[in-house]
Amino acid sequence: IEMGRYWRGSIEGVGHSAPMIQIQLTSALSIGKTPITQALFIAVMGHNPSEFVDLMRPVETVSWFDALQFCNEFSRMMNLEPVYTLNNNSVECNCDSTGFRLPTEAEWEAAARGKTNEEPLDINKYAWHSANSKSKTQRVRQRRPMSTKTYDMVGNVDEWCWDWFDKSWYGESPKVNP
Repeated sequence: IEMGRYWRGSIEGVGHSAPMIQIQLTSALSIGKTPITQALFIAVMGHNPSEFVDLMRPVETVSWFDALQFCNEFSRMMNLEPVYTLNNNSVECNCDSTGFRLPTEAEWEAAARGKTNEEPLDINKYAWHSANSKSKTQRVRQRRPMSTKTYDMVGNVDEWCWDWFDKSWYGESPKVNP
């Protein structure tokens, strides 16, 4: 994902994702093309917590702490320095580390939308959602990619981000690297 200006928030301007604002990311980032599959999660963590078992489906039913542990273990497997120090329910982040980490919510929006603020006219061609998924996860890469060449960033499963949820964050956050 290139550095630059991106839109963040809801076009409808409702709920906790309002108002829609333009943000600036001052660094490029690398992000997986799909959510973490069950196959990768098993290879890294040694087990599969998912309810809808299929190696090509995204892993689900993992906590935020599980996601951080996955990032650290995957980093170690790839001989990279882990990003997170986990002590019971506290977390420290070394964002200068070489390892894998969760994206910030702003980085996730950039990956999900791209610079053109892409919101597909026919969401069924790009995303799994409650009306077309039979209320279960689906295999990754079965829908069209977004302009960022990512799949399933919108729909299929909820993604964990580094930021903590704050329903007023969109209106209060900095406009550069929120």
